[in-house]
Amino acid sequence: MKLGKRMPAIALTGHAQAETRLRTQTAGFQADLTKPVPAPKLIASILSVTTQS
Repeated sequence: MKLGKRMPAIALTGHAQAETRLRTQTAGFQADLTKPVPAPKLIASILSVTTQS
């Protein structure tokens, strides 16, 4: 499905491994962040996934 047709989604995980990143991308998330996430980074990520076309 094209990105423009998907609901924007960010995976928040406690794991920073490459395998986790691959799994979140395969599952359809547009971004993934490792907790704890600083507020400015979270806000920037939200803006990024909601303005992609």
